[in-house]
Amino acid sequence: MAEWELADTWDHAVDGDSASADFIGLAGANEIMVVAEDVTKQTTGLLNLHLSVDNGATYRSTSGDYEQIIEDGTVVVSVAAANLHVTNATAARNGAAIVHAANLSGVLKVIEALNRATANRVRYFLQSTDPVNACQVKGSGGGNLTGGKIYCLVRR
Repeated sequence: MAEWELADTWDHAVDGDSASADFIGLAGANEIMVVAEDVTKQTTGLLNLHLSVDNGATYRSTSGDYEQIIEDGTVVVSVAAANLHVTNATAARNGAAIVHAANLSGVLKVIEALNRATANRVRYFLQSTDPVNACQVKGSGGGNLTGGKIYCLVRR
């Protein structure tokens, strides 16, 4: 299997306050991993991961674009994002997720949260079965990302 490689980084110390951290140009990546390190938010909320199939022209963020699956295999709810953590906060939070089979056409994409304490750690991206070629991390409550780093890695 191919090695992980760094595709891009959002770093508050360099980029300043931002409404979101957008990572484009990910076409051809079999897997996409997003890692948030000590990210703070202006407004309380979660760190949401949104996917794009048009290289970031639009990010899917409507309820029903994703489904949350729990351990017994049932759908809990249709949701508007995959979360990197489960506690609403403005304080520094960490989290990570992998989008599997990102480059395949005609299949659902599985988003696996890497926080093992999270009971609902699997999401399906339902909005499109086209290849995912961009992703975005954004606070669920609006406002800016005000600190920390977010890394986007790919495996081809």
